Amino acid sequence: MAGFQVSPEAFDAFLAGRGTLPPNEEGYVLAAMVWLEMRDRRPVEVFRIDWTKRKVLPDGKLDPAYNMDLLRSAMSSLPPLSGSMRPQTNVVRAEHHFEHAKYAHMARWEPIEQEVQAVRSAINERAGRPVPWNLRRS
Repeated sequence: MAGFQVSPEAFDAFLAGRGTLPPNEEGYVLAAMVWLEMRDRRPVEVFRIDWTKRKVLPDGKLDPAYNMDLLRSAMSSLPPLSGSMRPQTNVVRAEHHFEHAKYAHMARWEPIEQEVQAVRSAINERAGRPVPWNLRRS
């Protein structure tokens, strides 16, 4: 794993199609988006980590076709609105569950222990001390 830190501005530019990030061997940019509680500009607790992946072109720009499929899948994974215009039936609508699984496959990755430890080390280095992890399910 070739890990490095990226500023929020650089990552936002990448997601907006204005920036590039180097892909891994499989053509993805893997990102650990860390949610921290901060005090005096220092992390005091990690309470959430989103392990995301984005397909990129060989030049490191976001793959627009894959990104559009990802966005469609994300929108389709939302549960139907109550009182929707669909006719009443005895069938429970479950398409959104399948789309949610598709979205999770397209947008998330499971880190190996070495990758988790690299993120932990980067956080602790920035804090100047070990930072407790109190991860909550989202």
